[in-house]
Amino acid sequence: MQNINSYLSPIYIFDQDQLLGHGSFASVYKCKNMNNQNQQLVVKRIKLNDINVRLPEIFLYQEINIMKMLNCQHSVKFYESGKTQNYYNIVMEYCNGKSLENLINEKKIFSVSEIKIILNQLNEVFKIMNNKHIIHRDLKPDNIFINYPNPNDKSVYDVKLGDFGFSKQLNNSLQTVSPVGSPIYASPEILKNILSDVKIPYNSKSDLWSLGVIIYQLYFGEFPFNSNDNSLKSLYQNIITQKKPPKKIKDDKKLQDLLDKIFEVEPKKRISWNDYFQHEFFDNNNKEIYTDIKEFDLGDNLKNNEYFSCFIAVNKIRNEKVLVKKYNYLFCKNNSILFRQSIQRSLDLKNNKFSL
Repeated sequence: MQNINSYLSPIYIFDQDQLLGHGSFASVYKCKNMNNQNQQLVVKRIKLNDINVRLPEIFLYQEINIMKMLNCQHSVKFYESGKTQNYYNIVMEYCNGKSLENLINEKKIFSVSEIKIILNQLNEVFKIMNNKHIIHRDLKPDNIFINYPNPNDKSVYDVKLGDFGFSKQLNNSLQTVSPVGSPIYASPEILKNILSDVKIPYNSKSDLWSLGVIIYQLYFGEFPFNSNDNSLKSLYQNIITQKKPPKKIKDDKKLQDLLDKIFEVEPKKRISWNDYFQHEFFDNNNKEIYTDIKEFDLGDNLKNNEYFSCFIAVNKIRNEKVLVKKYNYLFCKNNSILFRQSIQRSLDLKNNKFSL
């Protein structure tokens, strides 16, 4: 085990054998807080020799500042940062389910209701980013992380947006020009900047395009655009010139309408973030009616911190089917509010109240 002697306190240790992943500029390890052994963390380690050689230093500080600004339930939480002899270290929240990319590899395709749950959670952080004029610039399943409140129940999970290494808070022009990100998820305006010497400013609508690619991938289990000859140039040209993806969602017109509005090659024609948040797919204008929310006598479970099961029946308007799901949670006196919030978040209960 090695200590991470950060600027603030030398309380974090990590094991080099517990490598969780690595990218172009950094490696991520599981990490412990010596003052709180139950706290699960990770440390992202960037070689100091790579800073300003392969990785601009401003990207590093932008990543840290943006994580601090977001700090919400559905973004990966920042804890601490600092230098050791050869590395710059960023200590962050650990997510026990790896990434959405891993979940896609396991499930292959997702139902419309599952996609809505994922988007509703991500929208919490997207709204903060929109208000603060933050653009992610590398939205993809690999950068969306999964955390299971109960590791023994894989049917309920939180999604958290992370890896803000390419993120940027836009200035007064609300635009930027640097062509960064992952090609298959990149917007046409970013790809045009890769192909051309003349750089065209783009804005946060490029993130919406990337989100559209993720939605399409979740539903169909494939990408909306592909290369004709396995070359990046062919992929870029297809994304820029192909007006709409080939497949349509037939069992949910609202989700298909949302994708149609996202997959506009010209940013001016593409849906805005505010209109995206208000889109009818998210049922903002149609209040859902929830009934038959059961009450429970938890008894000794409060004392023993044992797992218990609860059943919640949800009855929606518009003659939709009654949805019944089972949820397992670890419950104790001190986190009864967290339990209540978890149920609300999982079922999108908005502000409806129910008693335990």
